[in-house]
Amino acid sequence: MFDKKLSEAIKAAGVSPSELSRRIGCDRSNLSRMCSGGRVPKKSAAASRRVVDAICAAAAETDGAAALGALIGYDGETVAQLKQRLMDWLYEDVAPAPAKPRKTKKSAPYATFGGRLNAVMELAELSNVRFGKLLNLDASYISRFRNGLRSPAANPQMMDDMTGVLLKLLTEQEKIGEFASMADAPRVPVDEEDAFLMIRHWLFDVGRDTSFPTIEEFLSSIDSFVPNSAVAPQTEPAERDDRRIYYRTEGLRAAVMRFLTEAESRGAKRIFLYSDQNLEWMVGDNEYRIRLFSQLIKCLKSGVQITVIHNIDRSQDEMFSAIANWMPLYMTGSISSYYFRKQSQSRFSYTLFLCPDFACVEGGGVAGSEDVQGIYRYDTDAEILEAHRRGFESMLEKAKPLVSVYESDDAERLALMGSGMTTIIGPGGPVAAMPMNTLFSILDRAGVTEETRRKAIQSWRMRRGVLEKTMREGFLHLCGEVSDKALVKAGKVPIVMPGLSMNYTPQEHDEHLRSLLDLMERFPNFRYFALPRNPFLNMRVIVSETAVAIVRMKPPYASFLISHPMVREAFAAYVNKIKESCGYGPEDAVRKLEEHL
Repeated sequence: MFDKKLSEAIKAAGVSPSELSRRIGCDRSNLSRMCSGGRVPKKSAAASRRVVDAICAAAAETDGAAALGALIGYDGETVAQLKQRLMDWLYEDVAPAPAKPRKTKKSAPYATFGGRLNAVMELAELSNVRFGKLLNLDASYISRFRNGLRSPAANPQMMDDMTGVLLKLLTEQEKIGEFASMADAPRVPVDEEDAFLMIRHWLFDVGRDTSFPTIEEFLSSIDSFVPNSAVAPQTEPAERDDRRIYYRTEGLRAAVMRFLTEAESRGAKRIFLYSDQNLEWMVGDNEYRIRLFSQLIKCLKSGVQITVIHNIDRSQDEMFSAIANWMPLYMTGSISSYYFRKQSQSRFSYTLFLCPDFACVEGGGVAGSEDVQGIYRYDTDAEILEAHRRGFESMLEKAKPLVSVYESDDAERLALMGSGMTTIIGPGGPVAAMPMNTLFSILDRAGVTEETRRKAIQSWRMRRGVLEKTMREGFLHLCGEVSDKALVKAGKVPIVMPGLSMNYTPQEHDEHLRSLLDLMERFPNFRYFALPRNPFLNMRVIVSETAVAIVRMKPPYASFLISHPMVREAFAAYVNKIKESCGYGPEDAVRKLEEHL
């Protein structure tokens, strides 16, 4: 059968399943399902070709080619024939797939969920009765989950609650490592949020395709950002406001605008922002939203440093929305953002806008009723401000970074410094992949100053070192569109370097392309995916095993580094989908590049 033969071929090639999954460019769990019979890809489809390519490449590097050939009955010399023989051998006992009957939505997902829930409950030594009490559910309800008769797929809150209980018990029993092994996770999670996501994704086998439109919308907001788009029209100066107490939503809005206006006029150095109440008070009224963010930008331009703690739940929509709403502020590079996971079923809300030098707005109310009974104080007392400062710093110690912003493409460098699998998608090859002489030629034509030239060369050397380290110690996948020959010959292919607006000469373009081919030959872990078209024209997206970097390559230049595990997971699934769309194996990509020289 396919599963047994695949396991035998992997063993003969002398490669571990973890290493092979990295070569294929898939999660370890995907390969495990193939080896256990849970998934059989179609013969000669993109997935099966990648598996065969990876096994043959690994066998060549580990001197396992002879053992692999003996296993499958092949004694030829060409790699192409070895791959075809391996493909035929794997599928000898696999009958052609019959026409698939239409399935109801209940069968497979429920059975998979029931089996997994049963396994993790046994690991946690958890009975139906106890689990039901912890979740405030009847034990018979839990029994139906375990038997595959029901699923909480339509109830995200219940899914979160079940995951939270299991996480607590596994942590107390020091069994997170055992669960990671059972779930074929690539590593044991390092913190609670990582562990929560690992359990939730494995237990419910949640498909991530639904996040793709959200990611594309999020990237579009970065690409389409226009400077000063959030600046409100000039208005008459507001009347003097000396109130100490403000009521309801309109009061909070007035107090916050007073606070930010005074922060700008007083030359404040730093302000701290926190709010866990529904953000409708901030973004619900579009006119107020524009005024608010306009005033925040004025503060930033006057030299104020802003530190904000977001409260966001585990919804990917809310995660990306929290970042996108603050995009005009992130573009300034003068804001530090952190996050707390939103607490479910909180009875009260709290808001704090603080400048330790002169004032704060502080208050809240019963969650959901702030528009009716919210109460907010405007305080200037030094002792109160100091108490709030200490409180905010205490929160910062427990919060986690959400977005780090750089005015250059430093986020790309930082993302590449990780090990494991890294994928780069965007227009043009990385600058670090071009020869230094080509860089010299481009800088000479651009007529840059000596200082700019020195910095560009210094940056190239540093980035080249990081790039080669990534290819030596991990796996680097570069995805891009191969330029049209006619455009190359006409000198109409743009050079993708921040701050430069010029095109390659045909010679420079060929030199960069040859350098990419040379790197692919020198580093077996470096692969190129020739895409039908570039999904991003003015951005580069880098996804590593620890972070996501997004580089905007048109004015205003900026790069964003996001390490939140849910964002990274969503982007990893997104870029894998893009890689699958290319339809080419490694040799095909090399041939496609060589054809353009």
